Amino acid sequence: MKLECLAPCHFDMLFEFERGNKAWFEQYVPARPASYSQYASFVTAQHALLEEQCCETSLFLVLIDENRIAARVNFTNIEEAECELGYRVGQAYRNGGIATQAVHDSLLLAQQKLDLCLVYAKAATDNPASIRVLEKSGFSRTKQRPELMRLNEDVIKLAHFELSLK
Repeated sequence: MKLECLAPCHFDMLFEFERGNKAWFEQYVPARPASYSQYASFVTAQHALLEEQCCETSLFLVLIDENRIAARVNFTNIEEAECELGYRVGQAYRNGGIATQAVHDSLLLAQQKLDLCLVYAKAATDNPASIRVLEKSGFSRTKQRPELMRLNEDVIKLAHFELSLK
């Protein structure tokens, strides 16, 4: 598997990744915008992300397994050597250590490219696998009181995590 910065050459694979895992992802995170369902508007949205990447306010990475995307990792809201980490792993790759590998490798790459000091992340308190990935990657839980978020018809609790890189 190879970790790469998002580029236009990934758009076809990424569209399939998002479409093929839509129902899986929506069990755990809010739905993507409607623009992700049509290829032309999806490409427009990805070009906007690439603009953020060029401005160094975000970094978008994809983990490629042969000719398909296994995971994506995003570093967003980059400001003053801090950012937020988010990731998605395809359903076919769950329970195989791919999330931990993707987060670990992405943190190394982001630290080299962005000279980060602090990375923060959130995970649903009822998603022990996601919490474990963050903990195995060196993140520590920071807030005792979880943040509430609506997901579909439910309210879920989000735990906050931080990782100091300096």
